[in-house]
Amino acid sequence: MQPATNSYATRENKLSNQGISLNRFSIKLKLGILLGFLSLAVYANTLKNGYVFDDLMVIKENSFVKEGIKGIPELLVTPRLKGFTQNMTDTYRPLSLIMFATEYQLFGPGPFAGHVINVIIFAACVMLLFFFLVKLFGDERLSLAFIASLLFALHPIHTEVVANIKSRDELICFFFAFLSLNLFINYARQGKWSQLLAGACCLFLSVIGKETVFTFVTVIPLIFFFYCNENRRRSVYITSITIIVMAAFIIIRTKVINEYKADGMISYNFINNAITGAPSAASQIATAILVLGNYLKLSIIPYPLICDYSYNSIPYVGFGNLWVLASLSAYVALLAWSIYRLFKNKKDPWAFGILFYLCTLSLFTNIPFIIGVMQADRLMFFASAGACLVIALTTEKYLIRSQELTQLKSIKALPILAVCIAFAAITLNRNTDWVDNYTLFSRDVIKSPDNCRLNNFVALELYNHIATEEQDPEKRKQIMNEANAWSKKAIAIYPQYAEALNNLALSYNKTGQYDSSIIYCYKTLALEPNNPEVLKGMGNNFSGVKNYDSAEAYFKQVLNYKPNDAATLNDLGSVYGYAGKLPLAAEQFKKAIAADPTLSQAYSNLGYTYFDMQQYKPAIEYFEKGVSLDNNNRKDIPYIAVAWQKLGEPDSAGKYEAIAQKINPDFKL
Repeated sequence: MQPATNSYATRENKLSNQGISLNRFSIKLKLGILLGFLSLAVYANTLKNGYVFDDLMVIKENSFVKEGIKGIPELLVTPRLKGFTQNMTDTYRPLSLIMFATEYQLFGPGPFAGHVINVIIFAACVMLLFFFLVKLFGDERLSLAFIASLLFALHPIHTEVVANIKSRDELICFFFAFLSLNLFINYARQGKWSQLLAGACCLFLSVIGKETVFTFVTVIPLIFFFYCNENRRRSVYITSITIIVMAAFIIIRTKVINEYKADGMISYNFINNAITGAPSAASQIATAILVLGNYLKLSIIPYPLICDYSYNSIPYVGFGNLWVLASLSAYVALLAWSIYRLFKNKKDPWAFGILFYLCTLSLFTNIPFIIGVMQADRLMFFASAGACLVIALTTEKYLIRSQELTQLKSIKALPILAVCIAFAAITLNRNTDWVDNYTLFSRDVIKSPDNCRLNNFVALELYNHIATEEQDPEKRKQIMNEANAWSKKAIAIYPQYAEALNNLALSYNKTGQYDSSIIYCYKTLALEPNNPEVLKGMGNNFSGVKNYDSAEAYFKQVLNYKPNDAATLNDLGSVYGYAGKLPLAAEQFKKAIAADPTLSQAYSNLGYTYFDMQQYKPAIEYFEKGVSLDNNNRKDIPYIAVAWQKLGEPDSAGKYEAIAQKINPDFKL
């Protein structure tokens, strides 16, 4: 009977262990779902936001994305912004653009679906981070994984990534990176090849989302040779396949970029990254170290958060600056302490948190190579996971002093609860800044008043949207004056800011102040002599002051750069018309129509030209075509009536006279 008893006891133990395992799995699943819901809740107020900031170039005005699913083949084989601009960058990130094209096909041009998907992916990112930390440190550190993931879910520094649809590239990069880590850990412990291959596929999707995941070349060996090192051969396989994935991406990217001769075309100039204008190499490095200090500070105290850190948000400094020395000391200490702890204990969570932070931030230091921006909140998305882990470890050690999640009910957990509430409040408030461009820029410029770009952005929104939508002429004038003040402040901060100079020139042109506009156009051309848009502005200005010879010369310069630009051809035709050169005017208007058959203004102008040449039949033809293309065009209808009268067709003339009188009761033939 003894063997039977032992067999029964063994079965009981197995069932008991399975019960414990299932119970732990249930707890982990519930906590993961809770984190997902909290993530959704804290970003729910972004769903009412519109397209903001860089959404313009990747969605709203990206020709490939607007083609929907038909545009996907082009997105796969072209540099990132080929669908937006001819000045292509040397980046290749097709995955987010493919998602945008699919969403455009399914849901149309509105931003709502994009915001919903961003929030859902972020919630999934938080859950994957939680499950990864549990697998990395074990069920006994469940409280640590939960607190770290909770802080990550609520941290305000992520608002740019979630609230700005464009930053989908950051989200999917993180999502697939941590999905790959979870799969790789499963492979390291279970040895199933399907898990290794699935992890490799996810890692590839991550890297075509954004190159940020390249830091995993260092992170993955850290994880699988120190923390999950039960089987060294599997660790070698995971590291090897990571290198293979990265190499495959480099080969594909190089082929695509070289095909369009876009390698190195990205402009790391002063406006994109003010660190390039530092007075010396030493100042450049010192300022970069100061920025690293800013990142460290924002990890703990996430204020102020700004959408753009252009000149002069962060002043240039040298190595004598106290904050530079403090930042340098902090990073040296963190690196040394983490390495010491890692070799003392190969599974030390403090070392992992710090090294993950340092590794994933390393791409964005501006040391030793310059990147596209001086500082950006979105660049902290990966690194903040490490920072949140360190904060959670501090909480666990000095507040909770327990590895049990149930101890979170203790009064000692109140400080971390207070931090979470504060983070959530800041995040909810920051989300409202991203509702539209004017709100975002006008609020951020208050926090960074010496930022030349933010001042210019506020001016642009006032020029292009608020003033345009205002119906009251007096209020519109006040708005334009306010916009001019913002532009002038941007120019005062950075006198060689060509974009701000040109914006001010355009503003003066819109309000008929042509002499002032010409002055600022000249200043802009001194900096950018071959800028077609500025040359076109000069043409419009000289046309406004009736100097038609100069206007003609400038429009012809524009056509040297853009020979088939319909708008410029139309403008040149108008100059000829004003100068009385009607046959030349007709020729240019026909060229404009050939370049853009939907340009209603060119048809209308050609109609006026034939009308003035007393060729009424073609005048009627082009007037009617212009009206059919623009339902709001009513100014041409009286001319159609007169033209029919000149042709001796009273019935047709009367028909259009009646239509014209509905618009202007005083009109009579």
